[in-house]
Amino acid sequence: MRPLFRWTRPLRRGLFFVFVLSILGHLTVFYLLDHSISITVLTPLPSDVLVRRDSLLKLQSTKDTLYPFNPNYMTSYHAYRLGLPKWMSDSIKNRIARREYFKTTDEVRRFLALNDTAWLNVFPYIKLPEYVLKKRKKAPLKNKLQLNTATLEQLQKVHGIGPVLATRILDMRNALGGFMSPNQLEDIWGLNKEVIDRVWHLFSLDSFPVVTPLNINTATIDELASNYYINYGLASRIVAYRSRHGEIDDLNQMAQKLEIDSVRISRIALYLNTKKLLE
Repeated sequence: MRPLFRWTRPLRRGLFFVFVLSILGHLTVFYLLDHSISITVLTPLPSDVLVRRDSLLKLQSTKDTLYPFNPNYMTSYHAYRLGLPKWMSDSIKNRIARREYFKTTDEVRRFLALNDTAWLNVFPYIKLPEYVLKKRKKAPLKNKLQLNTATLEQLQKVHGIGPVLATRILDMRNALGGFMSPNQLEDIWGLNKEVIDRVWHLFSLDSFPVVTPLNINTATIDELASNYYINYGLASRIVAYRSRHGEIDDLNQMAQKLEIDSVRISRIALYLNTKKLLE
């Protein structure tokens, strides 16, 4: 670029003209734009309005209210609000899928296996429908066979049960010392829901075996492992858990820590001395 003193007169005039136009343009923009700033003055609300507002705020519920519900339809939300693990609601859904409904609050308590404190928190929200609580006239019962005394030939009278399945039922019954719950038939491989339903048309489970329940807080590893649903590895873990945490007063908490599924822990509880855990 050439020094300014070497510019010709027309170039200097042109530069001056551009400079003047730039100044005029800036002045025009400055005066055309509205630089006024709007100021909003906040006026305090009248005292009577504030009093009404405060009274309305007090009427609003400050917490999410949990209303009594039918335990047959417990959701994961109900379980969460009551401080119960989610697998409990899942277990109830599986129970309802088998058309096994709670008819009394005692059944609910036994199924949930809650201690005194936990049950007191749950009980106020348990509401069974009136038609369940009303006594119904019982239809005359047919003379059914006892499952715990059934023979191989009697079991094969059920459509869908042949010699193989009948033998499996008897083998498991012998291993258990007798069935304690109708749900235990679900643990037999190859026995589907339809066949199980037909079993109860012919058999009943009114008589139970005399089984000496184990005290989970004093039983040894070998004693625990004698339970059909507890292998030696799980028995060792239970004893180790007991050593770390002291006396076991909540089966559900132990099941969660040891990752025992809801079906298995409910089966194990049948053969344990859970008086302190359930009452």
